[in-house]
Amino acid sequence: MAFRIITCIIFSLFTFTISAQNNFSSSWKKIEELEKKGLVKSAKEEVSRILKEATATNNGPQQIKAVLFYMRYNSDTEQDDLLKNISFLDSLLKKSS
Repeated sequence: MAFRIITCIIFSLFTFTISAQNNFSSSWKKIEELEKKGLVKSAKEEVSRILKEATATNNGPQQIKAVLFYMRYNSDTEQDDLLKNISFLDSLLKKSS
């Protein structure tokens, strides 16, 4: 009986993890399409949404990827992008402490 319960819990967690990864996969595909169309600001907004979702679900790899893409798009859309990217990283570090 206990084995069945543990198996169900593990299966549920595994299914949830795969589902969450698939959600990110479709979002990254959307970002890729926006970038190909030259819609960098829209792609940046989508990356920002992914970052919020990855932070809420504590998904470290997706957080890192989103931060890197956000800074890349920031470089394409903002003046003084280096200062803004440093400020952005500083704010993330303060939130994580």
